Amino acid sequence: MSLTGALLPTPPPLYCPSALTTTPTNLAQGYITLLSSDSNLAWQALTSGNVVAAAFGVQSVAERGGGVDAEIDEAKRHLAKLPEGSQKEVVEAYSSFFLACTKYNDAVNDAGLRRCCREGEIRRVVVEEGEI
Repeated sequence: MSLTGALLPTPPPLYCPSALTTTPTNLAQGYITLLSSDSNLAWQALTSGNVVAAAFGVQSVAERGGGVDAEIDEAKRHLAKLPEGSQKEVVEAYSSFFLACTKYNDAVNDAGLRRCCREGEIRRVVVEEGEI
């Protein structure tokens, strides 16, 4: 282990990549709207609300449970410890994640019958374009 690694622990995952393909457009758009509101409200939604849970693929309180709860709680604790100056960047990153969800869904819907053949390609393009 390098000295840097010993001093700076690896941050926990802050989202689940599979949520990109499972988050419905209407839910993603709701989070985009919430995160583009007042910066204090957006930050509270991240650290105390259910935005992070949605980024882990949890779409409702009824779906919480199991190992994902621990990951969500760990991500929220990590976010809460970040310096105040980084809050805007973090909010923008989560907004970008949900925007990527909508772009993925739009692309899959546009693919129509070819969806099963193009889903992997669509996911790759959305991720590689730097959306998340």
